[in-house]
Amino acid sequence: MTDLPDAGRLRDLLEVRRGPVADALVDAVGIPRSTARDVLEDVGLDPLTPAAAVTDAEVGRVRRALAAVPDPRRAS
Repeated sequence: MTDLPDAGRLRDLLEVRRGPVADALVDAVGIPRSTARDVLEDVGLDPLTPAAAVTDAEVGRVRRALAAVPDPRRAS
């Protein structure tokens, strides 16, 4: 996936959200909710975890996993 915020910015975007991390990813990155859940589960993070409780290490793992997701806008 392209157009991802760097890890620090992604952390900032998640930190200010009150809801679950899956919903925060949908808002912050603009991905489908199902993709957010899949990515979070792939890195071992419960999608219902409060977004503000996600650690820096978890943000890094999530960002790396998101980077590996094919960008649907570039699909042919």
